[in-house]
Amino acid sequence: MTKLSEKEIQDILESGSAQSLDKDTKLYKEVFDALSTEPEYKLSPQFAANIISTVEAKADKTERVIYVIGVLGLVVSFFLTIALIVVFGGESMLRYIPHLLIGSGVIILAQYFDRLIPKNIA
Repeated sequence: MTKLSEKEIQDILESGSAQSLDKDTKLYKEVFDALSTEPEYKLSPQFAANIISTVEAKADKTERVIYVIGVLGLVVSFFLTIALIVVFGGESMLRYIPHLLIGSGVIILAQYFDRLIPKNIA
């Protein structure tokens, strides 16, 4: 018997006309038969929803950590700026501290409201 290609073996097995099969073709038939049966294990209907919710939860946690790091960085920068003004700026620079407070508050509020707006609007 000549060496058959996979396509030819597949055609023979699908047509059901396989009479005398050599060793390799019999192995191919066993694999073909095994693959034609459905696996016993079934995924739950909620499998996709569970995966999506897990990924979204991890993304939310990552976003929350980044937001907290950003706010902490802003607070540290604020206090560092006040310390530098007090140490190096003298009395004339102290009048700008309220402007610094208002600016920092505006930045924090902008970041907070940016998180509230859904990203998929567009």
